[in-house]
Amino acid sequence: MTQIQLAADIRTLHRRTDYAAALQQFDSVKTLSAELQLLKGLSLFMSGENAAGMELIGAAIDETPSNDDWASDRALALLLKGQPEAARAVLDGLIERNVASPVDYGRRAAAGLTLGDADAAMLFYSEAIAREPGRVEWHYNLSNVYGREQRYEEALEQCELALGIQPDHQPAEAARLNLLISLERTDEIVEGFEQKLADDPDNEETR
Repeated sequence: MTQIQLAADIRTLHRRTDYAAALQQFDSVKTLSAELQLLKGLSLFMSGENAAGMELIGAAIDETPSNDDWASDRALALLLKGQPEAARAVLDGLIERNVASPVDYGRRAAAGLTLGDADAAMLFYSEAIAREPGRVEWHYNLSNVYGREQRYEEALEQCELALGIQPDHQPAEAARLNLLISLERTDEIVEGFEQKLADDPDNEETR
């Protein structure tokens, strides 16, 4: 397998948030290009090995990307290193050249949020949804931004869309309960727990 194909396969695993499988892809690779070094660093960081991930990211982040996917990954690395302005500039360049993927719009939204620009975060998460409507993360992340802005009805709508895509998405379910409390719609929470008890009467946590 070429390093170009390996990088593509790892990015596919990243989109599935399967970072353990992404790390396994490196087992048989003796020499890493700067692009793969950055991807391995991101894989480690997202797996919870922050120090090891940052070490690799730091060693590779100054290399000039030779393709747009690599540039986007570098923008994510810049975000993780606390350089949101630099990340924003990279992602804006991809958007302006009309080569941005839904992932790039999602990362641009994250950069906006880090910079305190909630309007940009909402705009770019909405664009990610328009380009990839079936991805639960875009709806969940947009819900979080709406919630931070106390736009609870819109936040709840996005949470429910996320749960419609992935009913067992625990962060979205927890956020939904908090939003219902904020909206003083606790009767719906009670009804939900009563239904869960009807299905599983011995569940002490639900009770």
